[in-house]
Amino acid sequence: MPPTAPWTLALGAGQARRLPAVPRTRWLRVVEGRLWLTASVAAPRVSEDLWLAAGHGWRIAPGVEVVVEGWPSAGLELLEGWAQPGAR
Repeated sequence: MPPTAPWTLALGAGQARRLPAVPRTRWLRVVEGRLWLTASVAAPRVSEDLWLAAGHGWRIAPGVEVVVEGWPSAGLELLEGWAQPGAR
């Protein structure tokens, strides 16, 4: 799959967004603010909570669903099809 341009998302105070599981690796990068992230795998049902600050990123493995929320707000990028952030 060829890389896609990152899409950006702004989360205001109290806003959350679910990123459904997909069959490929994705990268999430916080561009501003602070982000609370919960990742879960369908089987077995396992979840992980993380706090990410501006400049931090996280690899979303294939089959992992993520819920993100700004604390109090955050801006983020989601990249698909890259080996790692910044690899173009």
